[in-house]
Amino acid sequence: MTNCSVCNTGFLLVGLACSNCGVTNCATCSAVGSCTSCKPAFFLSGTGSAATCTACSLNCLSCTSATSCQTCNSGRFVKANGSCGACSTGCTTCTSASTCTVCGPSYVLSGKACVACSEGCLTCTSTTCSSCDTAKNYQLSNGVCVCLGTVVGNSCQ
Repeated sequence: MTNCSVCNTGFLLVGLACSNCGVTNCATCSAVGSCTSCKPAFFLSGTGSAATCTACSLNCLSCTSATSCQTCNSGRFVKANGSCGACSTGCTTCTSASTCTVCGPSYVLSGKACVACSEGCLTCTSTTCSSCDTAKNYQLSNGVCVCLGTVVGNSCQ
């Protein structure tokens, strides 16, 4: 038998052994069946042995109730009504649908919006590419991605 001093999430130290909290999606408990906090994307409703962990709303990472999101998933922001709204195209972190603070790959922040880099470019400043998609046959040349193959439509083959 192994003696424990610390338990994994969802377990409680009872003597020298870890016991399951017994509440689905529970992170910590004060006793078996008495959840005190829930795993991410769940909130605690009720207290003591009546406590349960309920899922947050769609795209919500942390919440205090089903209708009150505190943190949204990447590419989302918390709206005034407590739900999660979508950031604009290319944006991974925003404060509103029209105010982006961090752009995703192949986009660059211009003011409060994300602007797509040129074709084949993975990272760029407003007009200069700094890395190209070599898997799609592009090579960097003087801040521009050049197709090393044949251009078919809008893509490099």
